[in-house]
Amino acid sequence: MGYGIGLSGLMSASEAIDVTSNNISNAQTIGYKSGEYVFSDQFFRAQDPQSQDRAGMGAYRMSIRRTAAYGTVVGSQNPLDMAITGPGMFQLAKTVDGTVPTENPTKFQYTRNGQFAVDSQNRIVNQNGMFLVGYPADSAGKVLSTAKSTLTLDPTPMAQQATKNSNINLNIDNRVDPNPGNIFNAQVPATYSQATSQTVYDDKGAAHTLTMFYKKVNPANLTITARTPGTIADSIFDFSPTQSLGATPAGEQFNKIATTSVAQVGAPNATTQTVSETTLTLMSGTRNTVGSTYNLKLKDGTNLSITQSTAGAGGPPAVAAQYTVSVDRYQVYATLDGNAVASDATQTGLTNVTIGGVTSPEQTSLGTIAFIAGKNLDSLSRDSFGKPQFATQFKIDASGGKGSTFGKTNNGGIVQFTLDSTDMTGYTSAAQTYGNNQDGSATSQLVSYNIDSSGNLVAQYDNGKSKIKGQVLLAYFNNIEGLIPNGNNTFEASSASGDPLLSFPGDGTLGQIRAKALEQSNVDLTGELVKLMVLQRQYSAVSQATKVMASTLIDEAINIGR
Repeated sequence: MGYGIGLSGLMSASEAIDVTSNNISNAQTIGYKSGEYVFSDQFFRAQDPQSQDRAGMGAYRMSIRRTAAYGTVVGSQNPLDMAITGPGMFQLAKTVDGTVPTENPTKFQYTRNGQFAVDSQNRIVNQNGMFLVGYPADSAGKVLSTAKSTLTLDPTPMAQQATKNSNINLNIDNRVDPNPGNIFNAQVPATYSQATSQTVYDDKGAAHTLTMFYKKVNPANLTITARTPGTIADSIFDFSPTQSLGATPAGEQFNKIATTSVAQVGAPNATTQTVSETTLTLMSGTRNTVGSTYNLKLKDGTNLSITQSTAGAGGPPAVAAQYTVSVDRYQVYATLDGNAVASDATQTGLTNVTIGGVTSPEQTSLGTIAFIAGKNLDSLSRDSFGKPQFATQFKIDASGGKGSTFGKTNNGGIVQFTLDSTDMTGYTSAAQTYGNNQDGSATSQLVSYNIDSSGNLVAQYDNGKSKIKGQVLLAYFNNIEGLIPNGNNTFEASSASGDPLLSFPGDGTLGQIRAKALEQSNVDLTGELVKLMVLQRQYSAVSQATKVMASTLIDEAINIGR
């Protein structure tokens, strides 16, 4: 029995040395998790199993557990290398059908080693040729987390996209004099106040230069109405930016203060705008008397000088107080590569206007935009989050075919889009551009791929745009020590580890992705060397005990024969 005890000690110490030596050998293995040999004592149980005086039977291996401590994250030059900043693991598939993993889910491989490359079909693989599993993305770049796919570096160019929505917002210097006495001419700067340009794209992906012109015309008085009828105005006022001016002013194309307002979202027939939380202060005259002037302070601090036009009365009948305020107005024109365009390509492109009793043709205007105290009328009505409840929009249509006249393009490409200018201003200061962008693009070649902290595989194109092509998924196990090591830096799930919990980087405690980085082995080399020396001493000591036991057996055997 003593000989068996010594033999169990030798075997246990030998295995522990193997585990420690393996740790030392993998000190430079990326993502390696060091093993720890767990010793256990054993007792002879053939006699009374309840006895406290049983003799020991030696040692044996209870388990070899893996420490889950993280290794140091270091930089890498490979853009596909990844490190995980949490307990998640990469999921790998041995075989795929196209881009769909064909392995049984219980046979997927899992690893912390983030050294990846691509195969001959641009699929992301590890150094053993196993495929990195992730979530695919649709053509719009939306990740589909209901399916799994191998991640691929798709080299396909980004297809052209016609401009559908545009944004041009700038400050128009309001110090210029109105030009209602001049016919607009894109070639004569004196006939307009300011201009700006933008590149837009047709349905063929060809670029066109959109030029916007702003011509200051006659100012007008806007009527605002107190919400509550009575002799004292409350803090809520209503107005319509599109209220009629009666007859069309000389040199203009429209008889409305503004023509660009679109109805409030959720209320398609609403055209009345509202300003609330205002403060009305009498400046001169008598309160609630026609001709008296007031200061109307808006919620954002804007001050308006208004004049009372209608006295309020409690009634019957009740009458709401009304006031007028002067607004600045600009007619808006557009050209595409120098060709006149408007909101309808079927128009003639010219509208008759009367100046000094003489009627002359003028390029059709897109509409009129109005400013009060330098602010766009359509931007005054805002919700509790400060978002405008109305919008200033222009429709631009160049679908008239190929040519160099109104509504046509030089290549016959179709250009139809909506231009938003809600955040325009008309302050008495230098011109300034706030926003100038659109959603169209020409055919763009792939430039590079990168992976962000959420594991998104992002394609970069030479037009400056990017698109998500997929997302790395991460697996988490409740019992990481229950994973079966397969070698080649991979593990396999088992009944002890439980099924993997799959999600995307950054979800819960899975951790995020660090691109161009790798997680080093978590082996403490100094500690392992010390442990190795201790185990060597243990092995030597057990060897001596076993030697004594063997000598005793030999002596006893010799004595029996005498």
